[in-house]
Amino acid sequence: MATQCPICGAPLDGKECGYCGYKNPSWQEEKTDARGGPYAYARHPEQDLFREDRRREEERRFAEDRRYEEERRFEEDRRYAQENLYRNAVPYSRSFSHYSKWTAFVLCLLLGLLGVHRFYVRKIGTGLLWFFTLGFFGLGWLVDVIMILAGVFTDRSGLALRD
Repeated sequence: MATQCPICGAPLDGKECGYCGYKNPSWQEEKTDARGGPYAYARHPEQDLFREDRRREEERRFAEDRRYEEERRFEEDRRYAQENLYRNAVPYSRSFSHYSKWTAFVLCLLLGLLGVHRFYVRKIGTGLLWFFTLGFFGLGWLVDVIMILAGVFTDRSGLALRD
């Protein structure tokens, strides 16, 4: 009757298992292998001469797998960011003040030296400065006329005046 291989369970008919290569110790006259067969490290890990090499190889593979996984995740995130960068973007729309540009222009032209156009857009502090210095000595009045016509003049909140 044939015995079974203790490693793989296949029938053992001689010195060696035909499937896994296990050497039957009862058929060996002398032990020539100091490790006690090809799978002795599975039964006696302290006798395994290559255990440290296998451990290093497993650590190297694990580090490579982890590095590959991190690179793959980074690449997926980069690709997602590129594809979805403008997906939820709101088209640019500038908010405008409820004060009229042309009303401010007429007030600046007629009463700008007194700073009335600045009171109109609720810039009280600079309105008082224009009032007491007569349009910041005329130079501020000229700059304000140009800014209103160019559409750069803003109200107290920093919003551009509507047309």
